Amino acid sequence: MIERTLQAGASFHEFSGGILLPTISAEDVVVMKTLAGRDQDWIDVKNVVVQGDRLDIEAIDQRMESICELYEHDETWDRWREIKDRYAPG
Repeated sequence: MIERTLQAGASFHEFSGGILLPTISAEDVVVMKTLAGRDQDWIDVKNVVVQGDRLDIEAIDQRMESICELYEHDETWDRWREIKDRYAPG
């Protein structure tokens, strides 16, 4: 389910040598890192949020809320909210 959603939202980026590869949005990177939940992932999430003045926090909230509810990841949801509330611009 999650993989299909990410694939649907992927866009192609041309790298050197004319190689086209699918890439996901910064918002989807944040969601995937929160779900992985390793210490380094949470550090990465914080760093993306701090630097993400164009980050769509509402989109992350929507994805996170539905995924965490579906898979009963209350701790993940709480930790995401804590980072968002503390570090998101605005």
